[in-house]
Amino acid sequence: MNQLSLFEQATQPLNVIAKAFVPDCFTKQLKINSHNGRRRIRLSSNILEMMGWGHNTRTSMNSLGIDKGIEILKDDSGTTKIYQRSYKRRVNNPFETQIDIQNQNLIDNSIYNYTEELHFDIQRNRILVTPLPNRTFNIRRNIRNAKELEAFVAMSSGVDLHSLAKTGFSISGLLEYRPNEKRDKVDYTETGALCAMGQSHISNVFNEDISKIRWDMVKRKLEGNQPVSFAHISLQCDDFSNVKAKSLKERSVKDLDTTIDLVYDGLRMIEEINPGVVLVENVEGFGNSMAGQLMAVKLRKWGYHVTEGMLTGKDYGGLTKRKRYYLVASVFPGFTFPEQSHSIQTAWDMVQEELPNLRDVTANKSVQDGIKTKRIRLIKEGDAYSPTLLKSQNRMAKDSLYIEYNNRILFPNESLLRKLSGIPSDFNLNLVGETIGSEIIGQGIDYPMHDRIIESIYSHIQSNQLNSHIIKIDQ
Repeated sequence: MNQLSLFEQATQPLNVIAKAFVPDCFTKQLKINSHNGRRRIRLSSNILEMMGWGHNTRTSMNSLGIDKGIEILKDDSGTTKIYQRSYKRRVNNPFETQIDIQNQNLIDNSIYNYTEELHFDIQRNRILVTPLPNRTFNIRRNIRNAKELEAFVAMSSGVDLHSLAKTGFSISGLLEYRPNEKRDKVDYTETGALCAMGQSHISNVFNEDISKIRWDMVKRKLEGNQPVSFAHISLQCDDFSNVKAKSLKERSVKDLDTTIDLVYDGLRMIEEINPGVVLVENVEGFGNSMAGQLMAVKLRKWGYHVTEGMLTGKDYGGLTKRKRYYLVASVFPGFTFPEQSHSIQTAWDMVQEELPNLRDVTANKSVQDGIKTKRIRLIKEGDAYSPTLLKSQNRMAKDSLYIEYNNRILFPNESLLRKLSGIPSDFNLNLVGETIGSEIIGQGIDYPMHDRIIESIYSHIQSNQLNSHIIKIDQ
């Protein structure tokens, strides 16, 4: 800033002296005007006079090339000039100088017709007008030209990834890191990634914390792949779940163990890899939280078409009452969730298939405590649907899932848990132990419901590839 250079102007009709230190450069972002196919670039600002671009200053305007912008220079013999606007109702600074560009050839030769916003770099003798990247247009164009539909999956132990691969997505990247918990006796940080690697080929596996990973490195690794058509994000849900006590949530904030801030990291991921469609899956409480609202609003501001819903497994072909918040954000309009449908089989049908293999745990203390506190989750004879499974299922907690049969309490085996969740028999848990395997199933998705949503997203992207109305651009 040049502190010796002062701007002094007598405003009319008040005759008041305005003083300001004049910078070397002043920048602005403005939308480009468009009406009936004609575009117009207008900069109306008090700053122009301050920077030396006063009323009647003659200028010349030159194209710097397609999508590189327009250069405006002071030129005594120039064919254009600076105008002045007056505002009858404005008390402060009622006069504004204005640059108005209406030459369609100049605009068309400098700025692509999909441009929505412009950047103005105002200097003493030069003004540079450049187009700002149209985020969603460029993403749509890249996806339209993609030969494969590639997906980037974040925070998945493999159940949802299995659905993506089965549907037809190629998995270009997986970001998965299981933080060690206080109860852990060994390092489990790789277990989720190992399980996911047992389901499908993944080009790049990032066993790193989403809050610490370097996205410039991720982008370099993805450069050899097709553009990311689809990003699937399952942010950790503990601090949004009604299973975790309010006091524990408050303590985790104080101890910095909370995960509510991961929404920032999820948005940062989207901003860096620029996917065409984003799916965010979480517990019901996430959608009602400020964090969930922040994510939805930010995606809309970035130009995505956002569709939200609270969906329950039993309404989409599943056998559980698992209720989940789903957000689908797409650069293409028109996505809708699939129509509801119901399974012809029941949860009790699945139980009957496994009854001979279930062990009696009636006398277990946790079971009795669960009965006394009414926290126990039971499937009873004839039940059509199962309560929601939890990550803690294998630890036989008070709120674990059990079977009530002939006045006895039975503990579900892995086979039954798979069947209740709708997880296909070819889902591979061989790379992890029994406890981790149970956690992966317990914290996973209702597979039939999730699978139908993934299929809808795949069809949504494909149909927009084939029937795209994107303007073809000759590079």
